Amino acid sequence: MTAVCRKDILYSLPLQGNSSPFQPNIFLIGYVSFMSEKSKINLAWIEGSFFASFNILSKIKDKYKDAECYSFGSDNSYADIYDILCTTSCFSPCKLIIISGMPDLTDGEKKKFKELLENLDPSNLVVFYMLSKTSEKYIYTTVEKIGKL
Repeated sequence: MTAVCRKDILYSLPLQGNSSPFQPNIFLIGYVSFMSEKSKINLAWIEGSFFASFNILSKIKDKYKDAECYSFGSDNSYADIYDILCTTSCFSPCKLIIISGMPDLTDGEKKKFKELLENLDPSNLVVFYMLSKTSEKYIYTTVEKIGKL
């Protein structure tokens, strides 16, 4: 997997591509100057040991402390997540959206969500935190596809 990262995150977060109990896997896709405007997508997939993953999430929150922060779990509806991803920020130029659980989605909703991730506003950072690669494979494959340059 090839990951391209924003410099402010790249120098503060260890990027790991292996499954170690002490180092989480994190794939960050960020702003790249030679990419088209449509390709500027910010996504992060964090998994691994709880404490290491929590530390990386804390570093991301510190970098985005001025951003509007939203957190979603499996008890939220798809409409809640979709509304936040599609609306513009009121109080900050960017949003930090942490998704730690996905609601049950229909096939149509999964397709719309994948399209939404592929065309996400570049000022947003979406973090998929501690989701299972196997149960949320449709999201993981999208993040992996966007990360390959």
